[in-house]
Amino acid sequence: MRNAKLIDELTFVRKYLEELLEHANALIVVANRDRKIVVFNKAISKITGLSKEDVLGEDLLSFVPDTERMRVMRIVASSLRGEPVTNFETRVVGQGGREVRASFATSTVLDAQGEVEGVIAIGQDLTMMKELESRVVQAEKLASLGRFAASVVHEINNPMTAVATYADALIARSSAATEPADLEKYKKIRDNCERVLRFTRNLVSYSRPAQDKPVKVDVHPVIDM
Repeated sequence: MRNAKLIDELTFVRKYLEELLEHANALIVVANRDRKIVVFNKAISKITGLSKEDVLGEDLLSFVPDTERMRVMRIVASSLRGEPVTNFETRVVGQGGREVRASFATSTVLDAQGEVEGVIAIGQDLTMMKELESRVVQAEKLASLGRFAASVVHEINNPMTAVATYADALIARSSAATEPADLEKYKKIRDNCERVLRFTRNLVSYSRPAQDKPVKVDVHPVIDM
């Protein structure tokens, strides 16, 4: 009776552990000494698009890209020698052939006699984190581009402002004796300078939007001084 009760308790514990592995949020895969998959939980099924029935008994490397297989093979071999590996990144073949980036830690699975029976790999999907890292890098590039644009605009604005000012002065000093063709050239110089200045102002506004809002200011007290 006591043995039967002990067997029932062990069966319950084993069932509980199996359910725990199956429904864990972490990616969990267990392979025996021959690299044959014996545990393949729902989390890793979700990112690979493979059901447990599809992979049980298959080689652990079957859902690893060819370019990663040699490295993963060395890691599995180290784990089977009792040398756990932590935080190694690799890729697994996901749904539709899409490669998913994941980070794993491995540990040795021992049998009742303490002999190495297999290896367990527990990991997490890094896809979202890698996408966020990529966005941060892109944002930094855009910020650098904005600073570069501001410096370029400064170098352009100074000579363009001077040219536009001189063109305005020539137009203002024009008289009836001035050739209409020359006057038209002065206006074209001024208009094209203004066009360049508008473009540079828009470029700065786009790359580095101003935080301040324009307000009306009475300049008469300053002028009267």
